[in-house]
Amino acid sequence: MNIIIDRAKGQWPEVYKHYLKNKHRSSPVCGGKDRFRFDDKEGKGTFYCNKCGSGYGIKLLQNYHKWSFSKAVYQVAKILGIQTQGNYNFDYRNSPIPKSSLPNALNAEELKKRRNALTYTWLQIQLIRSEDPVDCYLKSRGISLKQFPVSLRYHPHSPYYDEKVLLGYFPARVALVRNQNNGMATLHRTYLVKTCKANVPNPKKLMPSQPKASVGAAIKLYQPVDGKIALAEGIETALSIHIATKLPAWATISVVGMDNILLPPYVKEVIITVDNDESGCGQQAAYRLTKRLLIEGRTVKRAIPSCVGKDFVDMLLEDY
Repeated sequence: MNIIIDRAKGQWPEVYKHYLKNKHRSSPVCGGKDRFRFDDKEGKGTFYCNKCGSGYGIKLLQNYHKWSFSKAVYQVAKILGIQTQGNYNFDYRNSPIPKSSLPNALNAEELKKRRNALTYTWLQIQLIRSEDPVDCYLKSRGISLKQFPVSLRYHPHSPYYDEKVLLGYFPARVALVRNQNNGMATLHRTYLVKTCKANVPNPKKLMPSQPKASVGAAIKLYQPVDGKIALAEGIETALSIHIATKLPAWATISVVGMDNILLPPYVKEVIITVDNDESGCGQQAAYRLTKRLLIEGRTVKRAIPSCVGKDFVDMLLEDY
């Protein structure tokens, strides 16, 4: 199996031609038009989706076709012409991904640089005020707030880099992502132009931070009340839930974030809200999270829009 993974390096565009339908920037899994990015770092088929998360080529094939890990590797082997004796049910649990396929560890100097950049950015940006670009963007989404969560701020002139190339400066909404202990994990930026997301490859970005710092973390918009919290994937959805129900809400950033969210022990009741996507990614993540939270001894409810392809922001806009 390690041989197959190593041989696939640099071959992912060819593999994707055979196994993925989407050839443009829309996500092959969830279909989002402004979510997906195939960057193929180091030739390993890497991708990023605002909804489905990030990973290597094997994971993308798993998500798209609902394949097991071993079947995905088998299908890649077929394209590469590697003989596998026609059997994809081999045991991979004791065959770790080779070190060459893992991201490089950061040195102490780079980690310090990233921490300082996060702290400096957060301290320099502004509170959101009425009629500034963040407020106007939210209003265009049907979200009107008199008072903004302290975890959301406004950067009037945020640089946007694509593969280390500066594409320009944009107003941006900046959200503080906190870990389970309420420490800063990273910052989430949404680049804007007037009342829309900026026309850039990925208008939503996490700032570089310590590896895995955002695992289990969330954008904690409002603090739990009486042990109760609502969870949503995106910031707009979480704000919409708060406006409609007065429930305190957190944004988990993505489906992967929904899967991995770590809640404090004093949270006893959780309302999980997910989009009704055709892909079913959100619903599946909500189901997995429900099972885990029930095992942890919490009360769980799930809420989902009745119409396929709609989210709670769409519902709020209909009534706006």
